[in-house]
Amino acid sequence: MTDLQDQELERLRRRWRRVRKDLNLIDPLSESFAIGGLASRIDGLTFRMLILPPDPFAHHIEFDEKFVKEWEGMTAPLARGSLSWGSNCCATSTAAVRYDGIGGDKWNEYLSLDHSGAIDIASGRRTGFRRSPGDATETHSTGSSFLVPMFERIHAGCLIFSSFENLSSLKPPFEVTIALRATKGTHLSRFAKGWQEPGQMFSDELSICQEAGVLLRREVMDCTDNWSEHVSESLAGQIENAFGSFYGRFKPHQSK
Repeated sequence: MTDLQDQELERLRRRWRRVRKDLNLIDPLSESFAIGGLASRIDGLTFRMLILPPDPFAHHIEFDEKFVKEWEGMTAPLARGSLSWGSNCCATSTAAVRYDGIGGDKWNEYLSLDHSGAIDIASGRRTGFRRSPGDATETHSTGSSFLVPMFERIHAGCLIFSSFENLSSLKPPFEVTIALRATKGTHLSRFAKGWQEPGQMFSDELSICQEAGVLLRREVMDCTDNWSEHVSESLAGQIENAFGSFYGRFKPHQSK
C-alpha cells in the first residue's frame, strides 16, 4: 500500500469513527455503550451491527415508492429460514427502518438503512438476555449471548448491504462493527446443531465472557463474491473468542 493509500485509509477511519462516536460505539466500558441513535429504542439491547460505506455522510439512496416496495419485502435467506425484522416500517430524517415493535416506542429488533447505504441492526432478547442484579442461577451467570442468532444477523446484514451496495454503486473499503452490550459474566449459548448447550454442561465448562462489553471491527477492502460469508464467519469466531473459546460453534458440529 502506498503512502497516499495509507493516508486515504486513515481519513476514512476518522470518518467512520465520527459516526460510531455519535452512536456510542467507541468505548465498551461506557454505561451507554452501543445504545446511541435508534438502538435506544431496543428493549434490553444485547447486540448491534453497523456497516459503513466509505462516505457515511453521502446521499446515495432515495426513499421513494419504488424503494418502499423493495424495503417492505426485504428478507435475508439463511440456513434456518429467513430474517424479516417484523412487519413494521417507518422512516426517519436519515434512514428507512424495518422493526418489530412491543408497544409504545420500544422495539425488539430493527434493520435500518441510511441514505448513504449504511446498515444498522440492533436486537434485544432475540440475541441474548441479561439478568437483573441479584438473580440467583445455578450457573452463576449474569445472562447469555446467543451465538447462532448473532451469526445469522451478521451474515444477513452483510447480504443486505451487498444488495444496496450494488444498487447505489458503492465501492469498498467498508467498515463492519459488532457490539455486544453488558457481557461481563454472561455465558455463550444457542449453538449450531451437534454442539452441547449450557444445560448439558457442568458450570465450569461454560464459555464465560470476562469483558464488560465487546467491540469488534473489520475493514472490507475487496468485495469478492463470498465476502459476506467470510466476514460473518470471522466475526462469529471472534465473538466466541471473547467468551474464552474457539470451537466455531456457529457451524454444525462435524463428528470425527
